[in-house]
Amino acid sequence: MAADTDMTHLSLRLHGLLPALGLCAILAAMATAKYFTLHTTFADLILLVDHLEHLSERGWWPVLFWGHLQPLKIPLAVLHAALPDAARIPTLLIGQAVLLALPAAALWRRHGVMGYAAYALAFPLWYIALFDVHIDAVAVPLLFWFAFAEADGRLGRACVPALMLALVKETFALQTAACGLFLLVRHGRRARVAGSALALFGAAYFVLAVGVLLPGLGPSGGGPIGAGAFGWLGGSLGEMLRTILTDPARVLSMMFGEPGKLLYVVALIAAFLGLPLLAPSWWIVALPPLALSLLSTQPNHYGLGHHYTAGLLPPLTMAFCAAWPRVRDCAATLVRPRTATALALCAVLAVHVALSPSPVSRLFWTDKIWSYGWRAYVPTARDAMIRRALDEHIPQSGVTCISAQNTVVWHSLLRAERVVIFPAAAYEAFALPDLQALSERSAFLRRSADAPGHAARTSEVSFHADFVVLDLMRPLYLGDLGCDWRYGACTDDTVRRGFLAAVERTRQTTTPVFERDGFIILRRRGAPSSPPAGKDTPS
Repeated sequence: MAADTDMTHLSLRLHGLLPALGLCAILAAMATAKYFTLHTTFADLILLVDHLEHLSERGWWPVLFWGHLQPLKIPLAVLHAALPDAARIPTLLIGQAVLLALPAAALWRRHGVMGYAAYALAFPLWYIALFDVHIDAVAVPLLFWFAFAEADGRLGRACVPALMLALVKETFALQTAACGLFLLVRHGRRARVAGSALALFGAAYFVLAVGVLLPGLGPSGGGPIGAGAFGWLGGSLGEMLRTILTDPARVLSMMFGEPGKLLYVVALIAAFLGLPLLAPSWWIVALPPLALSLLSTQPNHYGLGHHYTAGLLPPLTMAFCAAWPRVRDCAATLVRPRTATALALCAVLAVHVALSPSPVSRLFWTDKIWSYGWRAYVPTARDAMIRRALDEHIPQSGVTCISAQNTVVWHSLLRAERVVIFPAAAYEAFALPDLQALSERSAFLRRSADAPGHAARTSEVSFHADFVVLDLMRPLYLGDLGCDWRYGACTDDTVRRGFLAAVERTRQTTTPVFERDGFIILRRRGAPSSPPAGKDTPS
């Protein structure tokens, strides 16, 4: 009998492991394929990898506070330095897929096929996995770890991943606090210590990060509070809180008056068939990231195809898992349980086909979105030509700055000390924080002069790009502003004209070192020379 029980447990574990491995393999293969077919983007893949290079190779610690407080960049930078150049980006992409697939096996074991399907077919999972690499993805397994430990009644163990959430990004500290409130609601007096500690720590960490650390140590002198996305609320935490408390009508209008935000909320709930509405306690955990997205004026924050759903995916999945048994039991009066499960699976799959970028989705089999259609995963001779040109014509060393189009990403760009998004530094000087000078100053003294007897250093330095990398055959971008590329062509003529004008201005001060089939590498006159050209010389 004991042997039979052991075999049953082993079978359940294997049943959960195999679907998780399958999910991991698909996500990893698609993410790396996009990189090798040059369908990833500068913002945000190169931005993250560039920061890891600054940390591991130059010791420029202020990048930990660039826009967000992200301590997890430190272990990532250590791993980054240990890998060969060509393996660094693929390793990040595969590692992200592994992290996202980790909860799938536990969901299968704990909640059966419906728990697994609700997660594996949820459209946010696929966009998080296939939209470059973001540290936000670490929040997904951490939140599931918290959820599973709470379900087992191990409240102390649940505190560990909840505390680690704050290390992902300072905004996740609000979710740490929400996890504490969740424990208090669900477990009452038993969770008094754990819940209160999480709530206080999360709130204190967020205030410290946003009010002190980011303004004091960040190279750009601020974080999300200083950004335009939340500037309408006020210039400080105090002003923001005052606006929320004294002008709720304006706040509600901002949160729900935009059609795109309503679509965002409806799509998230629809992905889980509306069942999260039947498990309201999990909305406590989901509230911080959802509120931040709805309060933002930045469309990316409430767009369906971005990574800002990382904090929402686990609590909505757990809410679905909590509500599904009740819904199934109620449906048993009309249909058999297996029929109810089959119908629910069909409904989840239908939403997945409509909204996700997976291989069975509507989006995958069209050319509507350049980075998610099937062509984004099929290598071509042109892709190989571009990769080879970048490897051969970007010098191994001596390059101060490269300005690259947002949709041209390859590891050779990271040979430069600084990489910026075209048209920055392409035809005129571009100012960036002087990370070397900031790194040499004492903490919290970056605005003060250096030690007595030394001249004060500026916190910015201006660059001209040594090389400019462009591709006229893929989505055109001015910085991170795209031309709304649909079905293989720009639909925003203003951005297209601005891009082409910037290219012409750049050509006036540069010399082409490679130009073929719309792909161009320009070198600023006087910049370090590229290696001798072979047969792929400029046309």
